[in-house]
Amino acid sequence: MPICRSLFAVPRALKHSVLILARVGEEARLSVGLRDVMGCLYSELGWDRLLGARCRSANRIIRELVLARLSQPQGKRATVDALAHQAGITLNLDRVCQSMDCLDGPVIDKMCQISCQAAETLLGGTGGRVVPRLHDTGLRHRA
Repeated sequence: MPICRSLFAVPRALKHSVLILARVGEEARLSVGLRDVMGCLYSELGWDRLLGARCRSANRIIRELVLARLSQPQGKRATVDALAHQAGITLNLDRVCQSMDCLDGPVIDKMCQISCQAAETLLGGTGGRVVPRLHDTGLRHRA
């Protein structure tokens, strides 16, 4: 598991400073994979605990699907095959489908709420002007 600093913490020295792009320079370069960066963000948002401790396996499966689909949006079967061939991660397709069934309305609503709060924090408390409210996202559970 990669070590990640909080993605939402702004150093105190930078909170009220002005960024002058002409003075920005590179001090060092760190190449980190999309999976590592997005995995940190996934954990930082708390999505890996959304289904609770009793569903650790489902939490892990959903995490793998989300991270894989960020770089290669595909269906469940194709994602499972890609994970097996490209990342060496073997998932049972039936278990994947069962895990996806855990993503019901309340869980999706909680994910949207967490994401909106994180975006508002990152954007400096926009009060919802930039980040759409839950009912505007289209991600709500449809019965």
